[in-house]
Amino acid sequence: MDPEKLRQTWQSQPSGSQIHIDTDVLIREVRRNQQGFRATIFWRDFREIFAALFLVVGNSLFVVFRGIHANWPWLLLGVGALWVAVYILFDRWRQRRNAPHYEGALIPHIEQSLKDVEHQICLLRNVFWWYLLPLASGGLIPMVYFLAIGLPRELRGAFLWSFLGLFVGTTGTFIAVFYGIYLLNQYAVRRVLEPRRQELLAMRECLLNAES
Repeated sequence: MDPEKLRQTWQSQPSGSQIHIDTDVLIREVRRNQQGFRATIFWRDFREIFAALFLVVGNSLFVVFRGIHANWPWLLLGVGALWVAVYILFDRWRQRRNAPHYEGALIPHIEQSLKDVEHQICLLRNVFWWYLLPLASGGLIPMVYFLAIGLPRELRGAFLWSFLGLFVGTTGTFIAVFYGIYLLNQYAVRRVLEPRRQELLAMRECLLNAES
């Protein structure tokens, strides 16, 4: 139900009268929207976890075939991807564990939907710390290691500038790609999540005013 229409309905009532709201219909609508939102988040998390685990497996196989002793720093890339997968799974588990169950109360349904949206806003606004930084560190730290330690001394003179060029180019690519991901997440907050949050806040306010 559109919160603006709900507000207009409430304001059009004569003074002292009460609004008669079909609570069951509104609960079904709120629940349907909530389930759709959670399904969207579930499939997004599924893709992220699948990609992270694919990177973990691929990275591990690469290091094993190339030799663990000489290439172990590249395992950090897999560690960063594994951190992302574990963080998402833990966050989903914590949200489901703390989510209360309401049968017929309308406002608690709206408040729970509001909590879900606000939690996603918090995640996306802080995506740099739990998503981008672990992946970026897992890719850049091994390159710094090989530049400073792993490159044999006799080859440093011949390949140092080539390696520096590769490092600068890779770092620039990392920054461009990850900054684009960061901006995309902030765009989703502004264009999708914040409007939904404002809609739920307006709906809750209208219902509270209608009950008073």
